[in-house]
Amino acid sequence: MRSYSLFTILLLCLAILLVDTFAFYWLQSITKLITSTFLINAIHITFWVFTIGLITSIMILKVRLDDIDPRRKTTAHIFIVWFNNIFIHSQNNFCNRYFGSIFFKLCVFRK
Repeated sequence: MRSYSLFTILLLCLAILLVDTFAFYWLQSITKLITSTFLINAIHITFWVFTIGLITSIMILKVRLDDIDPRRKTTAHIFIVWFNNIFIHSQNNFCNRYFGSIFFKLCVFRK
């Protein structure tokens, strides 16, 4: 299993933060169509919580995987990837189920 330096991981996290900043700018243009301030704030807060959570989890995984015995790294890596895929998939289902229908109703049926 290939190991990356902490500096490389920091650069990755910085790139993710930069991309998410541009994505947030795009998200603001979409949320302008929503009239509810509570819903707009909830969407923005959720966006940044997930962004900070992603960056934090990447950093924690980097530090923790460096401490694991190399013979156990492969099993730990498979488990972490499996758990991460389940987590991301459940987030997508949640957002599509709740926020997708709200955006559709607010944007399409707005007159």
